[in-house]
Amino acid sequence: MKRLLLALIATLASMSAFADGEYGLYILSDGASSEEPTTIPVAEIQKITFENGNVVVKQLNGESSTFTMSSISRMYFSELVTGIRDVESAGMWDGKSIKVNGDSKVEVFSTSGIAISRGIYSNGDVINLENLPSGIYVVKVGGKSFKIAK
Repeated sequence: MKRLLLALIATLASMSAFADGEYGLYILSDGASSEEPTTIPVAEIQKITFENGNVVVKQLNGESSTFTMSSISRMYFSELVTGIRDVESAGMWDGKSIKVNGDSKVEVFSTSGIAISRGIYSNGDVINLENLPSGIYVVKVGGKSFKIAK
């Protein structure tokens, strides 16, 4: 049953992989040494097969990755994350606060994904982040993401 479900999910999810943009196959295994999924760009995948209780992903370069189906906790297709621009380059971050340019929803996250601040702000509003500990944070303004280093 799990094999059929995984095959169905992979088939349905792969349909979206033909849309514009770069997509990747993400597989998170219980036996992985970290919580980061294995990521394989869809453009590099030759075929995905389900053999003897395993998911085998064969790539165009001849490499293949094998995952035991019982150890897969999550498998999905999604857009590849290629990077996050710096807020400094957008002129919004002065090292202590974020100055909002235009009316928009602004969210600030830690690198572990915890929401630090969320709200809808008007042009010229300032979000004070002086009390945050030093580190890297992700700022989402509208539909764009930026990173800041404090």
